[in-house]
Amino acid sequence: MITDVVLVDSSGDSLQTALDRIEGLAISQNIGIKNKLYLRLIAEELFGLVRGLAGSFSGKFYAEGEDNDYRVVLEANAVYLNDIDKEKLIQISTTGINEDNIGIMSKIRYIFGIYLGGDDSTIAGFENYSLGLQEQEEKQRAWSLKKYKETVAHNKEAAANKDWDNVWDELERSVIANVADDIVVGIKNNTVKVEVYKTFS
Repeated sequence: MITDVVLVDSSGDSLQTALDRIEGLAISQNIGIKNKLYLRLIAEELFGLVRGLAGSFSGKFYAEGEDNDYRVVLEANAVYLNDIDKEKLIQISTTGINEDNIGIMSKIRYIFGIYLGGDDSTIAGFENYSLGLQEQEEKQRAWSLKKYKETVAHNKEAAANKDWDNVWDELERSVIANVADDIVVGIKNNTVKVEVYKTFS
């Protein structure tokens, strides 16, 4: 089952409509109150990505699922920007491009903003960005939280130093990183998507 599409802008005013769609999906699939709350949390986190975005952002939100497998999606068209507008868009980062973004959702928000600008050559505010990159065809990009976590865990064990311990601790403290099975931020054919995957046991 797939929900109706909810139109989204940088005000985030359509959040309640999106939550109503999530609740309808959860009820129709009879997944229980706890799992419904997980889906609601995921929706709220996705809306947090777009609040305060520079410019006239518009996008779409929807969710789909059956039985135990669910995907919650935020998507928008990439806009190829001049250098001045790109700088403005990059400032969606809560701490700015010249500082390391604090919290995994801030980093995901940062990647989302860069992809919206149509270019990932300026990912300077997320030092370990490349650790989550997936193999993609030309002119496509996809960053995966699952791959990022796996690589960080491997580096933490192999290097055994405080730097990797700190990166891992950030993931451990993140509610969404512990709720979601994967979060994929991708750009393909000028469409930018944030897809959150969750399988309930």
